[in-house]
Amino acid sequence: MPPITELARGGTLEAMIDDWIAELERDAPDIVGAWRGIEVGQLLTVRREVRRRGGAGSAERIVGQLEATMAALTAIVAELPEEHPTRRFGEEKVEMLERLGYSTTKALEGPLEPPTRIGWETIPSHTPLAKPPPPLGE
Repeated sequence: MPPITELARGGTLEAMIDDWIAELERDAPDIVGAWRGIEVGQLLTVRREVRRRGGAGSAERIVGQLEATMAALTAIVAELPEEHPTRRFGEEKVEMLERLGYSTTKALEGPLEPPTRIGWETIPSHTPLAKPPPPLGE
């Protein structure tokens, strides 16, 4: 049952959040684990866990968990009335995160290209967050 619908049926906000987190944890255990550690102030433990769970071969697993987290957050935002300011805020943040995905860089693998390079603004790792690159194939 969608969280906002449950709240409207008389559920408590705390119970709704607990249920939502438990459901998300099935698809994003590393992300929820880090969040739980941050919530209780165990920042050093979170840092160690992130390092332990990261590394070679972890990107695909983490990407799947980030996708599950984004889907869960997007679903909550979509349940709000269209005119609700929180929905507009959430949609703006989702859009920003999608643009950030295009702007993420692998620059640590090599030197950055200078902005004077022809076509610089089309390089995904250098595209300003506010302007995503054109879709592939265009």
